[in-house]
Amino acid sequence: MLLIAWILAMFTAADGLSVELYRATGESVRGAVVRLDESGIQWADRDGGTIPLEDISRIDFTVELDETARGIAAHPDAWMTWTDGSRSPVTQVRIQQGEFHAKLLDGSTLTGPTRSLDAVRFYAPAPGTNQQWEALLGRPRAGDVVIVRKSAESLDLLEGVIHAVNDDIVEFEFDGQKIPVKRTKLEGIAFVRPRESPPKAAGKLTDRFGGEWRLAKFAVTSQEARLRTAGGVVWRWSPQHLRRLELLSSNVVYLSDLEPRQVEWTSFFPGGRLEDSFRSLFSVRKNSTLSGVPLELVGSDGHRRVFAKGLAIHSRTELTYRLPESFQRFRAVAGIDVSHRAVGTVQLTIRGDDRQLWSGEITGSSDPAVIDVSLEGVRRLTILVDYGDNADDGDHLILCDPKLIKSTK
Repeated sequence: MLLIAWILAMFTAADGLSVELYRATGESVRGAVVRLDESGIQWADRDGGTIPLEDISRIDFTVELDETARGIAAHPDAWMTWTDGSRSPVTQVRIQQGEFHAKLLDGSTLTGPTRSLDAVRFYAPAPGTNQQWEALLGRPRAGDVVIVRKSAESLDLLEGVIHAVNDDIVEFEFDGQKIPVKRTKLEGIAFVRPRESPPKAAGKLTDRFGGEWRLAKFAVTSQEARLRTAGGVVWRWSPQHLRRLELLSSNVVYLSDLEPRQVEWTSFFPGGRLEDSFRSLFSVRKNSTLSGVPLELVGSDGHRRVFAKGLAIHSRTELTYRLPESFQRFRAVAGIDVSHRAVGTVQLTIRGDDRQLWSGEITGSSDPAVIDVSLEGVRRLTILVDYGDNADDGDHLILCDPKLIKSTK
């Protein structure tokens, strides 16, 4: 609880701050809160007592940016990633004498040690270069690197020492010689990784400008949010800039935040190049549909729900997860992607170790299935999405809010 102890402080506004809470039990509650701290969350507008923080998986801040804040938001000219996993677009970044200075999209200033930086990208992420960028960043680094933009779709790297960065130039030492490299010739830069790992984050904050922050501490009032990342970056913000806080030390872990131990996909048309092309097209997607749009389910009565967390899975796919610790329950909502409701039908089976926990047919014409099964004693969770009645036509299952729950107290 030491990390959580400073996560959220008492709100000073009489009406509190508007939030929506998601509890480990799956319940969501909307209202205004007057206090958030290590003892829990107290509502401003109801006598509901205090909700323990460890029983909460997520907090959504429902106050939108006002017109003034929208007007000052600038377009990014760089994308920064820190060693703790935090990442954000920025409007300016400069590096000198072991420190970085950056501006967020609202004009707020960030400063910190260069050793907390992983990479800075100078061009907007794009399909033609994303895969190469990630592959180059994934290589072992004995020193700093500059990633050269040979063309709009071709990248390469050089290893050396980065001494300074300004708006136009990266001062780079290569083979003992300092070279001023124009930023326009670089996709980005990356730094030698530190030997020590950053402290464990207590929560992941998503902001309204597209940033994601791994937080060690978080304190907010109705006038101000004070943030400290696991890597040691500190700054202050308006609460309007906060979108969502996921409490990583809560009782809930989402399958979409875990990597499966094994993924097996079987093509309905086995063999040859056709199978290879389908394999990439039908690979499991996290937090979006297979076509890359937000997860959405529609009931038989036409009611629509959009989900932030989930998996998009095509038949026939089997996912196996090694559960990181003892969990009590698995909960999820399963249905067919709205764009394939007319034809989509799959057989969904969930197993715990070698025991069947749930099985049923999922169709586009029926209500989404609510899954709630015990995980007592289970260490290996397997999810099988099998063919339905129409071969594999429209077999786009989306498994929404797939939660592993430690406790429901």
